[in-house]
Amino acid sequence: MSSSTNNLYKFYKFIMKFRIAVVVFFSLLFIYLSLNMTTLLTHNDDKLWLQGSSEVNKLLESEHKQVHIQKLRLNLGDEPFSIKNIDNLKLLHSNMAEVDSVIKVKSPLTHTVISNVNNSSSLIEAITLYDNSTDEIIPKLKEFSQEFSQFYSEDQETLFCYVFSLSPIDYSTIFIPFDYMVIGEIEEQNTFKDIMLFFILIATLFVLFTISFRSIIPSILGIIFISFTTLFTVSVYQFIQPGVHLHVSILLIAIAVSIMDFVYIYYGWHMLQASHNSHSSIYYIIMKTFKPIFWTTVVSVVGMGLLVFENSIILQSIGYNVILSSSIAFVLSFTLLISMLSFFKVKNPYMITRNLSKFFA
Repeated sequence: MSSSTNNLYKFYKFIMKFRIAVVVFFSLLFIYLSLNMTTLLTHNDDKLWLQGSSEVNKLLESEHKQVHIQKLRLNLGDEPFSIKNIDNLKLLHSNMAEVDSVIKVKSPLTHTVISNVNNSSSLIEAITLYDNSTDEIIPKLKEFSQEFSQFYSEDQETLFCYVFSLSPIDYSTIFIPFDYMVIGEIEEQNTFKDIMLFFILIATLFVLFTISFRSIIPSILGIIFISFTTLFTVSVYQFIQPGVHLHVSILLIAIAVSIMDFVYIYYGWHMLQASHNSHSSIYYIIMKTFKPIFWTTVVSVVGMGLLVFENSIILQSIGYNVILSSSIAFVLSFTLLISMLSFFKVKNPYMITRNLSKFFA
């Protein structure tokens, strides 16, 4: 027996001896991290790509200030050019002007329109409607409807205004005399979509594992392993990069890595039980998969890990995520996953296809 084989056998015996302790330890850690998890996910690709770049740093060091632009969607009802709507729009401008961080509000009242002085003259003038009376504004809006079309929906029942500010605005502290919705930096609306996305992903994996192996065991163990790997990856990332948001799509890297390791190990353990018992199959699968997964992890960490030296925050995030997800998946594969497998056995191992990798791809 070679030295490496002997070491792996000792490791196998150690894990089998303390398998309950291993599962309990990682379960308690999972619960603790879940309770203390802070939401630092973002959907704003543009901001992530810009953060950390040398050009943005040069711009911030100059006299140019960062400007936040948020879009307000206002419900006007079936009478968009009524006196009430025009008065409310003026009130909105007045209330926004009292907010220190607001630079300007772009709306039909502040939009500049170029028109002829009169029909018989070639002279032109630039006009804005804000200082006009309501009785003067209404006919102008109708006359120059094409000029103001960028602010209205096709049915003209919805008005869009653009708020320019030096910092994000808390609209709950401002009286807005319309039914409105903020479109821009506020991303709370994406929470439900995120939950549904991951629910569909987990449900799809659950069904695939069940169909592939004709057993519910891989579905349960797979979801547990993927959840543990993903949460541990995000938690460690937040510890290394506190305050830096992680793009929600980058989580798919951690999920993909954990799926790869799980399928590789579980498939071997599952099929080995055609000729070995459960515990012997665990030992053989450790022998068979330890080196390939180890070197795959090393290549991933060294290759993609170099991205952490880039200036772009999003490229750094990808680099850190690959390093952490690969390393954590490797550790959990030969501790938590192996421990969980030891509590189960497959009487009649079955696989829907021998070419498992193409099936899951």
